[in-house]
Amino acid sequence: MIRAPSLRDERGIALAIAVLALVVVGALITGVFFVARVEQLSSSNAAWTAQAQQTAEAGITSVMGASASTYSSLAVGASSVGSYAQLGTGPDWYQVTVTKVNADNKFLVTALGERRAANSSVVASRRIGLLARMATAAIQTGPAAITTLGDVNIGGNSDVNGNDVRPGNWTTTDCPNALSNAAGVRYNNGAVSVTGSGSLVGSPASQLDPTLNSSAFTNFGDYNVNDLISIANYTLPPNYNFNSVGPVVTSGQCDQTNTNNWGEPNHANASTAACQGYFPIIYITGNTTLQSNGRGQGVLIVNGNLDIRGGFQFYGVVIASGTVSTGNGTANVYGTVLAQNVSLADNNLLGNATVQYSSCAVTNALAGTGRLKGFTQRAWTQFYN
Repeated sequence: MIRAPSLRDERGIALAIAVLALVVVGALITGVFFVARVEQLSSSNAAWTAQAQQTAEAGITSVMGASASTYSSLAVGASSVGSYAQLGTGPDWYQVTVTKVNADNKFLVTALGERRAANSSVVASRRIGLLARMATAAIQTGPAAITTLGDVNIGGNSDVNGNDVRPGNWTTTDCPNALSNAAGVRYNNGAVSVTGSGSLVGSPASQLDPTLNSSAFTNFGDYNVNDLISIANYTLPPNYNFNSVGPVVTSGQCDQTNTNNWGEPNHANASTAACQGYFPIIYITGNTTLQSNGRGQGVLIVNGNLDIRGGFQFYGVVIASGTVSTGNGTANVYGTVLAQNVSLADNNLLGNATVQYSSCAVTNALAGTGRLKGFTQRAWTQFYN
């Protein structure tokens, strides 16, 4: 006789409970792995985002520390968009855009920082911006062909001319401003003498300026002389071989890494036209003689005495902490010469030298000192697309 199972018989329930327990434990383990994975991705995203922001900050810094004179030629509202640049050899890239805000050389600098995966896809990005202005050097004294603290002796066949000229082969595009005559020599002590066949002309030919002091040779508007030295394109020793100084064009581009390249003031030379707009800052660390047929333009700073000989030509601003003298040859300076002479020894201009004032050469040279400078009351701002 078959017996009906008892309703209180529990055989087989253990299997069901075990299966249920496995399901619950599996769900818990899956949940733990899911949460851990989400937290891992969140932390990775946070790290990548921080790296992208730091990369964008590096992009801003790269522009603020570099020559920015080309930005001043932008039209108001126009932008200069840089190429993507890699930060080191890692997966971080940035792109910087400089937009001219107004005619007073105010700019908005934005940088896009990206963190990229191995397949070059972007895993995180940040964009930041900074308001900046163009900081440039400016001569703090009245214009003159030569500004000095001591005596000036002009002899031989030398010519010091304060009547403003546009350098030969420079067009009105290079020199859009009206010409304005200046003093031939501006000085604060001693005397100005002209001997032999030397000549001195200007408006006036010489001007005694009792207010002139050593700050005229160390303070230049947004910069002091040490600031200019710190951003110099080249720092050269006194014994540098200046015979090779001249424009250097490589593959159609002005090679600004070559220390012989001081720009191209000869605008009639089509083969080196790429360097016509390059006005570097050159710093020479000691007493120097420029004796060659080289040529250059920009701002030349000499820590000591400067002697120009031969046919060397320089267009722009010459600043010497000692004396400026010339020897044999047909050396020429177009622009202005500032010679600080704290011992009040003579500044001699002898031989066949010409110091010709040119406001155009000075303006272009000082524009070459342009650097973007952030407003001190504002740091960068996060942009959101």
